[in-house]
Amino acid sequence: MNLIPSRSIELAHRAYYMKHAGKRFAVAAQDGHVSLFDQQFRFESIRAVKQHLRGISIHPSSDLLAFTDNDCLSICDLSGNIIFRDASPGLSDDSPSWLNGGFDDCQFHPQDGSLWSVAARSTEKLEIQVRDPILWTIKHKVELEDPYRGSSCSFHTVPNSKTLALWIAGGQDGQEIYWLTCDRKLHAKRDALLEDTTPPDFSPNGAEFLILENYQAICRISYPNTRELSRLEWPFADDDCFGCSFAYIDDQYAMVGTNAGRSFLLDVPSMSLIDEVAIANHEPRPVEQLYPSLVGDKSLCTDIHGFMRFGDMIVASFRRDGGDELEDWKDTLLLFDCQSIRASISSQIP
Repeated sequence: MNLIPSRSIELAHRAYYMKHAGKRFAVAAQDGHVSLFDQQFRFESIRAVKQHLRGISIHPSSDLLAFTDNDCLSICDLSGNIIFRDASPGLSDDSPSWLNGGFDDCQFHPQDGSLWSVAARSTEKLEIQVRDPILWTIKHKVELEDPYRGSSCSFHTVPNSKTLALWIAGGQDGQEIYWLTCDRKLHAKRDALLEDTTPPDFSPNGAEFLILENYQAICRISYPNTRELSRLEWPFADDDCFGCSFAYIDDQYAMVGTNAGRSFLLDVPSMSLIDEVAIANHEPRPVEQLYPSLVGDKSLCTDIHGFMRFGDMIVASFRRDGGDELEDWKDTLLLFDCQSIRASISSQIP
């Protein structure tokens, strides 16, 4: 299936983080450069909020950004003025020197605007904090076990829900997911079904989500009572495999990415691949054409890094500057309207 982007946006930095909340979409690089867009992807601002960014979140209703670095949790307005900053809770005295004790991620709650954060306290312990949405004082906190010693963590929102997902990742050692809720107390429930998976990518109605299990199979999981509905193993006899990018187009279809940057159209109810998606000017081609140093590699790939859904748009990114070093990395966003994708499915898929 062929897809033509409805629009492209050239960034002045890398699209390492892509986050959205309310009617705003943020794209950020690890060096602290952040570009903000409204729901129609009209450019609002770009600025450097910090030298090293580890997490970022947009307030669901106010003109605020929260971000984390190696030392602090900070909140700024859209002009870059810092209105709140607090140091991380710190590491225990016996923690090894390699362990980073700063906040790993932060998340404004999409319903009440409270600010959630996660930081390591030791190689075995993580601390979750929930802050008041006005005073930013800590209302609740809880410690969780870190089973992988020095994991990276990220928050993920759940549509139409008070619950947040916390993904704890220890690289090749494994991953797990906690469901977090906070009323009079902060509750954290580990989901035993979701071991060694990617974070959940929810359907628009929030009734299910997709995950990648052990980098081998896409699983369709019901929510809130999580159970596996169906799964799809990699169906091809090549060295590629499913990657970490998923984006529901609607309740029927989703786009799924591969480790080599290719994209496929997934029929969600039957969990079957319908067709490969060829994005105009980013069609699959031999690896040696995209990466000349890998001469002789005829396997197929693209330069698409990943994609996600925001509103009624699918947003993909690729590196524009043609370099292969981290320095001066600049990305371009490709925008696809879900309604146009559905029209392409109707016209191109029998």
